[in-house]
Amino acid sequence: MLTPKADLLHRLKRERLQRKAKEPWQPSLFVRIHALVEKHGLAEDFLKEIDAFNENFSLGTLKSKPAREKEKLQLPLFALATPEKYRLTMAIVAKVNNPYLHFAHSPEEVLLCRPLFRRQPHLTPEQLAGHHFQTLLLGGLAGEKPEISKRA
Repeated sequence: MLTPKADLLHRLKRERLQRKAKEPWQPSLFVRIHALVEKHGLAEDFLKEIDAFNENFSLGTLKSKPAREKEKLQLPLFALATPEKYRLTMAIVAKVNNPYLHFAHSPEEVLLCRPLFRRQPHLTPEQLAGHHFQTLLLGGLAGEKPEISKRA
């Protein structure tokens, strides 16, 4: 039988081991956005496009486009950025600046982050990771999930 002091020590060690359980690797926001910058060849004009999109955003333009399936984004373990790409990546992160940016898999989704977060701020990580932002935005407006077009 353990003494109360030994029992406490044993329980503390067990709790610490449980807290130190390995968690799956999650890329940083910088790595995710830098991967988009590299993959799609984004340049400084994308920052202007973000501003213009948010100023001219209307639901009519989204409704005219077919709903899309979410692209798969292959992320590197870390990002090796040139000074120009680093500044661009940090500027995109600062300009969009909302939690949905962590789930963006394309430049179009980066553009849709702000309107989606404004209209539906309580989406779950599973919804954000599994559906294109356009689909979520249109589904939230209609009260249901629109049908996804397989030709993205």
